Amino acid sequence: MLDEWSNSDTGLVSIAYLNILGADFIPKLVRDYTELYPKIKFELVQGNHDPINDVLSEGNCDLAITSLKEVSPEFNWITLEKAPLYIIVSENHRLANASSLSVHELINENYIGLKNSCGLKH
Repeated sequence: MLDEWSNSDTGLVSIAYLNILGADFIPKLVRDYTELYPKIKFELVQGNHDPINDVLSEGNCDLAITSLKEVSPEFNWITLEKAPLYIIVSENHRLANASSLSVHELINENYIGLKNSCGLKH
């Protein structure tokens, strides 16, 4: 145990992250980091935005990876990645020929979207 505290090449890193990141982003992150530091172990906590934010606030993880930046002076935030969002419409839709859109242009549109509990929806 003392070796883990004194040696940065060993130890446990606890990460809380959004469900959607568990399919691709987190496995790649863990794999790539483990290739550099094979003695590091990971504890992974997967969930929606509020539960992972609670885990971080309670000190039960080292870092949280989320899509919604909390306004809190107790945490430091780093942008890891920016990704585009896409809308798919029929070829006859009034927005079909638009090359880009603002979210505000979609306000009165019916759509199939994300669950309220999904951090990305915010």
